[in-house]
Amino acid sequence: MLKKKLKDSFTRSSIMIVLMIGLFNFFNLLFHFISGRLLGNVLYGTFAAVMGVIYIFNIPSEIIQTVVSRYTTKFANEKRKVKSLLNRGLKRFFFLSLVILIIFAIISPLLGKFLFAEIPLILLTGILIIPIFIISVNRGILQGLKRFNSLGFSFFSEGIIKLGVGTFFILLGMKVYGALLGLITGAFFALLVASISLKDIRKNKPENADIRGIYSYSLPVIISVASVTIMYSIDLILARRFFPDLAGQYAVISMLGKIIFFGTFPIVKTMFPFVSERDDKKEESRDLLKKSIFFVLILVLLVLIAYSLFPKQIISLLYGKEFLEFSSYLLLPSITMGLLSFSNIFIYYNLSTHRKKRNYSLIFFAIAQIVLLSFFSFSISGFMYMNLLINLLLFIFLFLFNLKKIT
Repeated sequence: MLKKKLKDSFTRSSIMIVLMIGLFNFFNLLFHFISGRLLGNVLYGTFAAVMGVIYIFNIPSEIIQTVVSRYTTKFANEKRKVKSLLNRGLKRFFFLSLVILIIFAIISPLLGKFLFAEIPLILLTGILIIPIFIISVNRGILQGLKRFNSLGFSFFSEGIIKLGVGTFFILLGMKVYGALLGLITGAFFALLVASISLKDIRKNKPENADIRGIYSYSLPVIISVASVTIMYSIDLILARRFFPDLAGQYAVISMLGKIIFFGTFPIVKTMFPFVSERDDKKEESRDLLKKSIFFVLILVLLVLIAYSLFPKQIISLLYGKEFLEFSSYLLLPSITMGLLSFSNIFIYYNLSTHRKKRNYSLIFFAIAQIVLLSFFSFSISGFMYMNLLINLLLFIFLFLFNLKKIT
């Protein structure tokens, strides 16, 4: 049975990308653990809020990668058309990243005031916009071509460089600035790795690729990715605003909860091109949806069991005893991220098929989350329960819509 499963290309690819991006997430989390210990409660709260802003940068990045991956799948056997898609993507999104960086610099004083952070720190954060945008084009091509080894290695290299450089600069006494320099160095290095992985594509002369419909397809992608990103990141930003003295403590359990979401996302990334390919061929793909749900279920349950049995030990080991105050709350953000992980499968499955219009409703849940978290900001427990509630409602909504595909 196991041998039969391993012969399945989707299962093999899922295992590969989960391992490689799993290592990226491991280095990323190790970086957070080290940062938490070295920076302390107050400064780590600042760093976590900045990370919330960086997660927002990932909205256009994930949109770009998703759209590029979807159209690369169509031209997977035509390298000259893929070269055309690569060239157009790099030119357009490099220019767009510069425009957004300028806008970000203009609003940085307001953002710094909102997050109780220094303006130079916010400006340094903005530098990440350029590599994040450009690398998303390269990774979209790699994902669409199903080059999961190269895609995974670009994430792996980013994680290990970020960890090494960031830790080095923090130890030099640069504090949050040092952590940010680690993020920036890792992003640019990963961009270099992803570019090298596509050297065989760049050798070809470009041939015009028919991308009619790309803008109409982009709209549901924009709404979907923006909504999901807001729903896993906005709590860090709002916690920094409403609970500045507790932001570091909250950031620890929130980041531990996000292990579930980021740990299961590689499965979604693997599913997407396989389902897209079958959809183009008018073939059934519900078996891939079921497999994805099963893999995510296993990972979610393993983490939740560990968190329920050893919350204090996990926090103390990873962050230190200074962050134990919220250990009793650890399961709340973890269950929340577990629910969002399942919702994410349904969202990307709909994007890879002709059922994407249903995702327009997601913006309602993202807005409702911001409103409810702001309204229930009188207590940290109410804040977390509202976050759990809105994610539960989102999961139920998407589950019922996709029920026929999983039964």
